[in-house]
Amino acid sequence: MLENGEKNEETELSQDAVENEETVSVDESKDQNETLPNKEEIESSSDVEELTEEPIKELVKNTEVKSGFVARFTANLVDQVLILALTLAVFFAVKGILYLCGLEIKEGYESQMALIEYVVLNLLYVPITEATKLKKTLGKELLKVK
Repeated sequence: MLENGEKNEETELSQDAVENEETVSVDESKDQNETLPNKEEIESSSDVEELTEEPIKELVKNTEVKSGFVARFTANLVDQVLILALTLAVFFAVKGILYLCGLEIKEGYESQMALIEYVVLNLLYVPITEATKLKKTLGKELLKVK
């Protein structure tokens, strides 16, 4: 058995260890050093980024189709189909809102109203889509036309 003096020394040592939570095992300190990159690794990684920027720019440039007549015509056709679908959606939405308000469009004037909506949407479509982040119409983006 241990004497009272020896027990007190052991408990004092264990209390000091608890109070000074600074004890780190050898394995933990090795793991921390391995996860932190050193200066040479950082410099070599920046060199790799500089080397890969140019080939990526070349790949992005090569993904777009040359703007020939057929490609532009097809992109415009896709845009016109989208505008027509949008016109129909707006037409039926306006017609529904008018119906809920107790109003209706005369039979001869429905086609004129749809034509006016088509012209207005057609005039607004290109400036609005080119003002977005995309900088292209949806047809041009879909077909990768410049």
